Amino acid sequence: MNLQSNSAIMGEAEKLFPQPSASSRDLDWRSPVPETTVSVSCPDFNLTRQCSACRKDKPLTDFAVDNSRPLGRTYVCRPCRNERTRNKYVPIGKPLFYGPPPHPPRDGDKKQARQRVNVLVRTKKIPPPNALPCFDCGHIHTPGERRHEYDHYLGYGPAHHLHVQPVCTNYHQQRGLKRGERKK
Repeated sequence: MNLQSNSAIMGEAEKLFPQPSASSRDLDWRSPVPETTVSVSCPDFNLTRQCSACRKDKPLTDFAVDNSRPLGRTYVCRPCRNERTRNKYVPIGKPLFYGPPPHPPRDGDKKQARQRVNVLVRTKKIPPPNALPCFDCGHIHTPGERRHEYDHYLGYGPAHHLHVQPVCTNYHQQRGLKRGERKK
């Protein structure tokens, strides 16, 4: 290619793709709007529509935007839609137990009975034994004194795993001796 043909191609390119003038390059989105702009008022703010739920005429601004509708608004007003949504809501109950379901109770299993009570205390279904007075003497636990424990007063049978009473450590030991669970 020679220099003449190259300049001819550049001339044609400038005709097809003109370079922006200096004044248009200086325009920026931050610059003030030229005075030749035309303002158009939107008639939507003066229109009303009948809500299909409450059958009242309301301004279009009370209806949510929905571009799939002919007027670009929903057929139900916002307050009616909110009320309908609240009425449909059904709260989901919390599970009674967290984790896997417990094994079926075994007869005479002390360890399992104690673990079941400990799970209830840990999940705050029953209060800790130190928060309750002793069932036998009425002693109220304070830090530094003897602690309270839950006693399975009806035994460790499967039906009685959760039947417990808070007692002091002294009375818990005495009860165990009377039932023959502990040795002197």
